Amino acid sequence: MAKHRSPFKSGLWVIGVIVVTGLLVWGLAALGGRGSGPATTGSNHAAGQNSGAAIYLKPSPAVTASLSNPGKKTVLWFSATWCTICKSMSPYVQNVVERHADQVVITERDVDREPALARQYAVRGTPTFVLLDESGQTMTTRVGHLSESQFESFITQGS
Repeated sequence: MAKHRSPFKSGLWVIGVIVVTGLLVWGLAALGGRGSGPATTGSNHAAGQNSGAAIYLKPSPAVTASLSNPGKKTVLWFSATWCTICKSMSPYVQNVVERHADQVVITERDVDREPALARQYAVRGTPTFVLLDESGQTMTTRVGHLSESQFESFITQGS
C-alpha cells in the first residue's frame, strides 16, 4: 500500500523551504551590505572616502602605537598566514622598510585574527597595504603583489 502524504504536511514542508530560503537571502544581503564601502573611524581616514555605512571602531593597540611615531608614515600590511603572495613579499618588504626606517613604520596585521580592523580599512584581499600619513590619515591603498621597487615607491611617494 502506498503511503499517502497529507496536504497539511506537504504545505508545512513548502513553507519551511520558503522561510529557510528567505533567511538565507536576508543573511547574505546583511553580510554583503556590511562594509560595502570604506569604513571610517572619524580620525583615521581622509574626508570624502566614506561611500558606505560608517563603522566606528577603536584602532588596535598595535595601530595606535604605530601612529604615535611623530614624523613617520605608517604602513598597515594586511596579510594572512595562508597568503603565499604575502610570504613571497616579506623579505623585500622588510628590506625596504629598514632602508626607510627614519620615514616609515610598518605593522603587519592578520586579517583572520583582526577582522574588525580589516573591515575598518575596507580590506578585500591580501596583501593589502594602507599608507597612513604622520597624523594617521589614509593617503593611499594598494592591493595585491608589489615588486620591491613598487613597494618602495608606495611608501616614499604614496603611489
